[in-house]
Amino acid sequence: MPFIGCGCPFFCYEKGFLHAKVLISDNLACSGSANMDMRSFCGQFELNAVFFDHKVVERLVQDFYTDLSVSKEVLLSEFSKRPTLQRFKEVFARLLSPLF
Repeated sequence: MPFIGCGCPFFCYEKGFLHAKVLISDNLACSGSANMDMRSFCGQFELNAVFFDHKVVERLVQDFYTDLSVSKEVLLSEFSKRPTLQRFKEVFARLLSPLF
């Protein structure tokens, strides 16, 4: 996670697993499962939807804060102390990721 020390807070959802990505800006929201890479868009047929309806955007804002309330902030000081085995698994997974 190279951006963890750049001033943007990171949170870990602690009530399960969330795969959806949500971007909210003013009266516009984008939500879906796609990562911003060609594999997600072309190979895995993932997609996102853009919402302009104020009620839908407001609901996504409410859902975001609900999810944030059951999340823990990941601090750089804690993240850098993760075990060597965990770091090795991350590197190995990153090497294999283009294959899947």
